[in-house]
Amino acid sequence: IIRRIALIIKSMSPSTPSTKHQALAQDEESAVTSPDPPNMYQEERKEHDGRPLLSSEIEQEAFQDDEEDDYYQESLPKGKKRRCCSYCCCCFGFLLLLITSVALLVLGDYDWDAAYGMAQQWFEDSDVPHDAIDNATIPDQQYPQHPNNTAPVKRSTPRFILHIGPHKTATTSIQCALLRRPHALMEANVKYMGKAPLGHPPCDVHVDQSHEDGHVLSSMMKDMPRLHNCVNQKDCWKRFRGMVRKAFHAGKELVWSDEYLSFKTTQLEHQHPKFSKERQHFWKLLLEALHQPKAKFNITVVVTYRRWHDWLPSTKQQVEKSNPQCFPRKWPGRNVTFEDDYCIVAPMFPRLQAYMADRHRTPYPFVDELLKTLAEEYPQLNVHLINMHDQPEHDMVAKFVCDVILEGASPELCQASDKEWDNPATHPAESKAYDELTVAAWQRGLLFPTTNDGEVPTMSRNVAKTKAKQFHQGVLNETESDLPLSCPTKEQLQPLLEQSRKLEEAIVPDFYHKSPYGSVAFDDAFWKTADKHKFCSVDIDAVLDDVRWQDFFASLDQPGQP
Repeated sequence: IIRRIALIIKSMSPSTPSTKHQALAQDEESAVTSPDPPNMYQEERKEHDGRPLLSSEIEQEAFQDDEEDDYYQESLPKGKKRRCCSYCCCCFGFLLLLITSVALLVLGDYDWDAAYGMAQQWFEDSDVPHDAIDNATIPDQQYPQHPNNTAPVKRSTPRFILHIGPHKTATTSIQCALLRRPHALMEANVKYMGKAPLGHPPCDVHVDQSHEDGHVLSSMMKDMPRLHNCVNQKDCWKRFRGMVRKAFHAGKELVWSDEYLSFKTTQLEHQHPKFSKERQHFWKLLLEALHQPKAKFNITVVVTYRRWHDWLPSTKQQVEKSNPQCFPRKWPGRNVTFEDDYCIVAPMFPRLQAYMADRHRTPYPFVDELLKTLAEEYPQLNVHLINMHDQPEHDMVAKFVCDVILEGASPELCQASDKEWDNPATHPAESKAYDELTVAAWQRGLLFPTTNDGEVPTMSRNVAKTKAKQFHQGVLNETESDLPLSCPTKEQLQPLLEQSRKLEEAIVPDFYHKSPYGSVAFDDAFWKTADKHKFCSVDIDAVLDDVRWQDFFASLDQPGQP
């Protein structure tokens, strides 16, 4: 810094060097450009008898050269002496300022992370004017031409696309597609840095280091920094800010998709009050990272709408699938119900009735809660709503790519992307029918009758469920679709229909009133869902009254059974 100040002051005060100094400078320049500098001194400076100079003689002449330099300094004009004094004064003043700053740091509080971020930005971009970056435009060459000679829309400011779900709105399908096609995203000048839903067969692809950097975001959300090589949360945010600056200066747009963001956006009543402060702090840090002085993204928050009557059954199954502490390990008490213990597989429609009576009992926030929170707390953000039921001929991946990533592009480009971004089929949710049967048999005393309540059975819940499935499909030679079902009546389903209709009219009023897929097709779509037995459960009473099943469960408690 001192060197920079000295060079600035020196450039502001031009001077004409003396003739002797010009000669010395020419001698130094010729010495540097000579073919063999180490031997030049001895070859040109020899005694008249031809012998090379001794080392002592070389040192003596070097000392004389230093004395000459001192003489030249003493003989400088008065103006140059004043400039030397000004350099010293500047250095002394800066040193005094530095000492004062250190004293203030020691005596007062200081935000070291902010200071580090500002210093890092200054050193990285010190040669680029602020105005040049703030008013920068994305170069045309950043957008390669599409085969149809149609390029994506050019924007003056890159976007940061934040896909927050909610859960059970095709988020896994979108993440799989974006993860599997990085080169197609590169052609659109977009980088995906969101969740990688590994463990799903269509998504089990190689994840390179560029995407590993995106995992930093997930570790910041879930407060698990060490999972992704962060020392702590501050280290993760520091890395994220650096990635954001790098992408912004390259003119790239970023996509972050993670349905867990819905938990970080709105507050559910059954959550602990401190969670509200945590989510507000998370959004504060996120917005600061995306609006740095030299990296200000246009933030677009993407939310997906799925009809209430379609979404509820899917969330119920997701909770049962994603609770490894309960399913299928822990045996519940014999006298508790599904309302008291989430480790019990609940019948479908009774669980839906509980959700309908108190919407805050749903395990995930619904889209209307997300839209309300975004409008009230973050009105400065652009919100893009994707309707899963609009234009059903296009799947969700194509809608996300065409309507969000390629927003504003020509119809030809969207049609090309629709064919290219096919939706990889994700595996269906695992049925809990056999687990529900096993737990019901345990609670009724048909399974392990000699085991008292509170004692751990000798056979695990998972093994008992597997044996029940093998008995039904292997011994009885039946499939799961042959199990008797218990379904609600049309009168019982009517409140769900009306509640779902009101929500759609409030969330997407134009679609509901004007689209041919809206109010006209709403009732028909609802009853088609009912005809597919989406609101039905296995008739536990009918199955356990069957003598064959009673004998099977009794045999599991016999000696010799594994």
